[in-house]
Order: sequence, then structure tokens, then C-alpha cells
Amino acid sequence: ESEKSLRMGCAGYPAKKSFLTTDFRSSSRSRLSRRSTIADIVELDAVLATAMTYYDGIYHLPINAYTVRQLSKHTNGAKPVADKTLFSRLLINGEINNVYAEHVVAALEGIGEYVEHLVIVAPIHTTEFGDAFKRDSHDVNTGSDWENILKRFPNLQSLTFKHPTHMPTELTRETFCAIHCALA
Repeated sequence: ESEKSLRMGCAGYPAKKSFLTTDFRSSSRSRLSRRSTIADIVELDAVLATAMTYYDGIYHLPINAYTVRQLSKHTNGAKPVADKTLFSRLLINGEINNVYAEHVVAALEGIGEYVEHLVIVAPIHTTEFGDAFKRDSHDVNTGSDWENILKRFPNLQSLTFKHPTHMPTELTRETFCAIHCALA
């Protein structure tokens, strides 16, 4: 009767169980799910490893919107990457055209020193209102960014340029000429 009078003003929720039980059976607290912690978050190494692309018999890390977003966590210092060999082989293809230039630049600056092999699959347009690298300093021109992009890879051992057979030659010629001028 006293419990009924206490619950008269309640909102209709069921009575709460006590977590302190008198017997040694498991309490209802042990059935509660634990909340998410940092231990539940997948490491950046594993995320980047799943993003690797199999190209010409070798796994490469593609530079696209997804990987640039993941790499921003590394370049900002929020998530470290233990396995730097993930960055040894990069694949840059037409998907990079869908990513804002400054984000790509930041990603390449963060991982460029670990890149040893670079595969470029044409066509790629690196001119977005002039050089993205010089745009911040208000020095805009009509040149391409390949020279500045390649400077980000001091340990580069090999650069491979691929021309897909299904792409028109005119589209890939611009990319090839820009890379050739940057290497000269």
C-alpha cells in the first residue's frame, strides 16, 4: 500500500530494479552493455589497409576522397599510423579530380616522405584555378601542380604513367605533358 502511494505521481515507467542484490546471482547491471570507448574504434592502419587497391599485381594506396579524409586524421595528429609501409606505393587516378586540391596537398605533405613508388593513371586535372600550392599566397597562374606535387616525394624511386586504352588520347596527353614538364 505504501509503494502504491509513492508511485501515484510517477509517469508510468516500470519500477527500477536494485543493483544491490542480496543473493549471489548476477545482478541486472552485468547485463548492461558497456559504452563505446577508444578501444572499440578501428585503428587507422586497419582502415587504410582495407582501402588498398590491387593494381597490376601489387597493392597500392589510392588517393581518393575516402583515403584523403582518413589521412587527414593522421596529418592533423589525431591518429598515428604505425605501419608506414602502407604509404610506400600510391595510386593516383581520375578519382582525385573529385577531391578538393588543398585536402590532397595536405595528405601528400603528410605521407610524401614515405612514398617510394607512384602510379599515375590518366587523365588527371591538377589545375584548379591555377596552382593550388601557390593560391594561398595569392600567386595564381595557369600552370599545373605536378612539379609541386612531385616535390612532396623526396624518396620516390619509380614513377609509372598509365594510359587506359578506353580513354581518348587527347584527355591523357595533357596529363602526360604536365608530368613530363615537371620532371624536366
